[in-house]
Amino acid sequence: MRPSDIEDVILRRAYSELPVDADMRSRISRTIFRLLCREGDVMAWRTAEALGDWVARIRPRDPDYAQEILRRLAWSLNDESGSTPWMSAEAMAEIGVGALDLIEPFVGIILSHYHDVAPRGAIWAAGRIGPLRPDWFQDFIPDLLAALDSLEPTIRGHAVWALGRLGIAIPEEKSALLANDAATFWIYRDGELVAATVSEISV
Repeated sequence: MRPSDIEDVILRRAYSELPVDADMRSRISRTIFRLLCREGDVMAWRTAEALGDWVARIRPRDPDYAQEILRRLAWSLNDESGSTPWMSAEAMAEIGVGALDLIEPFVGIILSHYHDVAPRGAIWAAGRIGPLRPDWFQDFIPDLLAALDSLEPTIRGHAVWALGRLGIAIPEEKSALLANDAATFWIYRDGELVAATVSEISV
């Protein structure tokens, strides 16, 4: 399978067509990590989604390799890595949805980067993994509520989304402001990047 074939599979969201055979993993992982760098592109989001599916299928055969993928993503969040994390936190969250026991040691790492390189990624993790393990995100709720006052629409909008997923009520005074927040941001829904206003998410 060539890199272009891998890209085509991800573009079509035909993730089950990505082979899990050991001799193909290196080529596929290189392509996936490259595509995760396409920030602001629907392809990067689909790649994160594809990685979650791929790791879930690899894990029964080779749990050590699945953990190694998570370690590589976590390392990219560190300054010492010398790389730009781009979609690393979001990709880790997608893996976590299908492998809670694997992601558990990494949740704290993701959330620790909320205030630096991965604010949206940490919020995305809360919204994706939180409904499955809300106890892991109880200490993060104050950050989510504070994010409602962010100057960045993407942070406000994703925070509203994550709080809804967690079943956390937004304080009345903030809810009234958000209901009239016409700022637009992009959110990944059903395989597409969709433009939405913060007020649309808050309804």
